[in-house]
Amino acid sequence: MFLTLMFGFFYKISNSIEILVLGFFAGFFLSPNQSVLIMYASELVFPLDESSSAGYLLAAAQTFGFFFGLGAINTLDKT
Repeated sequence: MFLTLMFGFFYKISNSIEILVLGFFAGFFLSPNQSVLIMYASELVFPLDESSSAGYLLAAAQTFGFFFGLGAINTLDKT
């Protein structure tokens, strides 16, 4: 989602079809990275269970996304 908005903003894409296609390709090619990163995180914190490391990783991603969204909303409201 971040990449889609970033490309849409920097390249001044105003057509919603182009943004949908860009979001599809970003999701299609970036989704396999999540499973690789979760497996890598579980190898780094070996004594802990894989579900614990995955939970912490996903919780951190959700928290970062929430605060990034708040910042983006405040920035867009000022413009």
